Amino acid sequence: MAPSAAEERALALARAGELLARVARRLLLLALVFATFGPAYARLLLQLAYGARWAAGDAPPLLASYCLHTPMMALNGILEAAVRALATPAQLRDFNGFLAACALGYWLGMLALLRAGCGLHGVIFANALNLAARAAHHLVLLGALFAPRDGARRAAESWAPVSYTHLRAHETDSY
Repeated sequence: MAPSAAEERALALARAGELLARVARRLLLLALVFATFGPAYARLLLQLAYGARWAAGDAPPLLASYCLHTPMMALNGILEAAVRALATPAQLRDFNGFLAACALGYWLGMLALLRAGCGLHGVIFANALNLAARAAHHLVLLGALFAPRDGARRAAESWAPVSYTHLRAHETDSY
């Protein structure tokens, strides 16, 4: 007997969730490496790629900040693509309203940080906060879609590079 349309959709959704979890997990591992080593090697990279003039200016600290920003941008991109592909039209309308609110929040935060004297680091930080808020919202939407009973917590746990259960299994009482 052939599966019903609802069963086929549930199976396709489960496969999409597993694929998204694998992609997000690998992205997070790569992002952690990038965020860990990128800031320390920003000056050297600029020295090798563009010469001493760029390595001596304001560019190395900005590149270091950007190395911390880039993982949020990548995660947000993957999650936003999944939301746009899987959400219902009603969810997409709500989602677009949320994006408009995030854009307004970004501009207000950026202006506040610029006025506070944070310069371009403030612009990068404001955008990182914007992307973090958007990624959290995507996790909530995707969590409700993939795991209606457990929501975002279960989705986030399945996408983490190391699971909470794995960490708990390796705890010791010898502190």
